[in-house]
Amino acid sequence: MARWRRHPLVTAACVALGAAAVALFVLAPAPRPNILLISVDTLRADGIGCYGGNPAASPALDRLAAASAVFGAAYTPRGETAPSLATLLTGLNPSHHGVLRNDCRMPEEIATLPRLLADAGYETAAFAANRVVPIAKLDRDFAHSRCTHAEDAPQWRWDEAATAAAIEFLGAPRERPFFAWVHLMDPHSPYQAGPEDRGKFAAGPSRIDGSREQLEFLTRAAEPLQEEDLRAVRARYDEEVAGSDRRIGRILDALDARGLAPRTIVIVLADHGEELGERQRYFFHSLSVHRSVHRVPLLWRAPGLAARSIDAPASVADIAPTLAAALALAFPHACDGVDLAPLLAGRRLARDAVFTEYENAIAGVFTVRHHFIHNPDGVALPLGAALDDGAAGAAGGTAPFRFKVARAELYDIASDPTEQRNIAETSPEIRAELLRRIEAYLAGRRFREPDVIIDASVRQQLRELGYL
Repeated sequence: MARWRRHPLVTAACVALGAAAVALFVLAPAPRPNILLISVDTLRADGIGCYGGNPAASPALDRLAAASAVFGAAYTPRGETAPSLATLLTGLNPSHHGVLRNDCRMPEEIATLPRLLADAGYETAAFAANRVVPIAKLDRDFAHSRCTHAEDAPQWRWDEAATAAAIEFLGAPRERPFFAWVHLMDPHSPYQAGPEDRGKFAAGPSRIDGSREQLEFLTRAAEPLQEEDLRAVRARYDEEVAGSDRRIGRILDALDARGLAPRTIVIVLADHGEELGERQRYFFHSLSVHRSVHRVPLLWRAPGLAARSIDAPASVADIAPTLAAALALAFPHACDGVDLAPLLAGRRLARDAVFTEYENAIAGVFTVRHHFIHNPDGVALPLGAALDDGAAGAAGGTAPFRFKVARAELYDIASDPTEQRNIAETSPEIRAELLRRIEAYLAGRRFREPDVIIDASVRQQLRELGYL
């Protein structure tokens, strides 16, 4: 304890934040606290009971939330896995780390959180059910890394294997603190849960099988989309959420059983959310720039941290710099994210907005009250980059699909949380102010050219996951 108090960075932090905030992390019980980071692919914030979702699908996460800081306005900068997870590990937005899409690799020269923690004496391990993690080289700085994707197994089994591997890691004897990252694949499409959860929320017989092919057909088809179809898709999705929740519960139970919980920071979040047919009949995420995809759950439990709800905007980019600052570490690059310690300690941040990106074409900003989308060229985003419109129109009688985004979209997310009413034309002053903020953000970017994967076999793997 005395050794930490003499550290000049800790002294400065005490002045800035107060001793109580610092004690949550830097002065945690010796040795330094373990860190368990769990990311869930495609988990909408409202997929969890504590965020207004189906509580029967998320009992373990709701129990965790009751002992955590719950961020009600956490956002990912990009609605795609590799860009979002690269941001999680670096504190940089996609335009700065260069992982703009799932077919881009993380540049070797960019420092990551696991690299910082390993240099500080942490044992690092990653257990990922999504093979985009090794494809994009997101696991390159972990001492132990395992991808549990298996060609001959259903998706839920990938998560079972990642969960079992994480629990085995937690049970191993060690003399150093650990940083363990677990990335689960469900509730990513196809929405076909394991046997324990299949049919759990079904209201009756339905034509919806949850397959990716059917979801794409529903997106493209000219026939009317029925309300019972939307409800059945949501039920299938919630069943996968229930499977993820139970697996997370097993990991947290293992942490408790081994006596690790009192000295472990636990963070649970999603890489992005999902559109479930509410907007333009779209059932995926990569093309969406709206709140249902950008808003993610973020639960943060730490030794000595009081449970609270936090409404201020936060970004996935904030997680790495917050953990680094908590341990008196520093990234060699300037992070786009900021240290969330004031919010975690019940204080306020000077920042009141976070930004999102869609490659170099569309940008967005979230404040407490509003979401503004800036699409100056009127880009319409095509479903299935590997299919031209003619091929798509010929496939099964379905029509070509492009996700349409207006040149300017403004939503009052307090009164219209599902973003159904674009008020850009009727609120010119708010639009002008948020446009000014986006233009200032874009002017400050140092756009990094992406390292695009050209290997044909790797690109085929990404197509099989529905990413290309």
